[in-house]
Amino acid sequence: MFEKRQPMVRDGVRLFAVWLFVAAGTGVRTVVADPVILTRGRVLVQAESAEFNSSRLEVVTGATGSGRKGVALKTGVGTHVGGVETAADLVFRVRAEQAGRYIVRTHAAADARGRALMRRAKGKQDSLRLLIAVGDQRPTARVVFVPWSRPESCWQTTGKFTFDEKDQEIRIWLPVGVVLDALEIGPYHPPKVPEAAARYRPPIVPPPTRPRLWVNKESLPAIRANLTRGENAPLWGIIQARAAKPLVFRVEPGREVDSKPALERAAVAKAFVFLMNRDTDRGREAVELIREYVAAVEFGNLLDITREIGRAIY
Repeated sequence: MFEKRQPMVRDGVRLFAVWLFVAAGTGVRTVVADPVILTRGRVLVQAESAEFNSSRLEVVTGATGSGRKGVALKTGVGTHVGGVETAADLVFRVRAEQAGRYIVRTHAAADARGRALMRRAKGKQDSLRLLIAVGDQRPTARVVFVPWSRPESCWQTTGKFTFDEKDQEIRIWLPVGVVLDALEIGPYHPPKVPEAAARYRPPIVPPPTRPRLWVNKESLPAIRANLTRGENAPLWGIIQARAAKPLVFRVEPGREVDSKPALERAAVAKAFVFLMNRDTDRGREAVELIREYVAAVEFGNLLDITREIGRAIY
């Protein structure tokens, strides 16, 4: 099937031009269209307008309420979320009028499979996640549906992404159980710092040797002297053994990782041993671990993630 639509012009404004081609027997739907223009306001892009492979996905009507359409994985088709080497399920083509940071939100529903998963969910970790990539940026997993949402409607703030003024793709990999209705994209406006706060200067400021965590120049000698005394001695032995345990952390280019508390604890132990006895091997290992980890860790838009972020900062 081949369909060609001429550009629509209304009041001198060109709205869109679409060429649709479906290869016989392949089930692949390819759309070549003018990109959606991201303006200074919010733009709603319907999921069924994206390019997608009709052998994996189908258009669903009514799941998101009011007879609206959405796109979902077909029954029996597995998700490619987590497989960045696979082709994306949906591709949206966009162009920003002005380069900068934009907020992307999703509106989705749960189909019968998703509703069953949400009934068994025990908390936020059971939220359904899609994979999204903007332009050449790294694909990232983001929550698209949460267990406490109404099955027919779940809005989620996916995150802030950088758009330039060139044609770009938004690629999405869908999870099983989700009917994606639309993306909402709008400019990000950071909150303005109140003038009084910007002008504020505290009457008392810490000395140049601060800030420090747990230890400072004055207390460090006493802490070192007490490491092998009394009840501290066996604990110091445990920390040294933990710090000496090898831990290699490598991430493939273009991939992200979830928070890893065990790695964070190992890095803290190695850093503490370096601080206490200047063991440069342990210190170097701590730096290398954190350098790799911070570059790859992604906390996404999961609810109440502040503790995990705080541990990584520490």
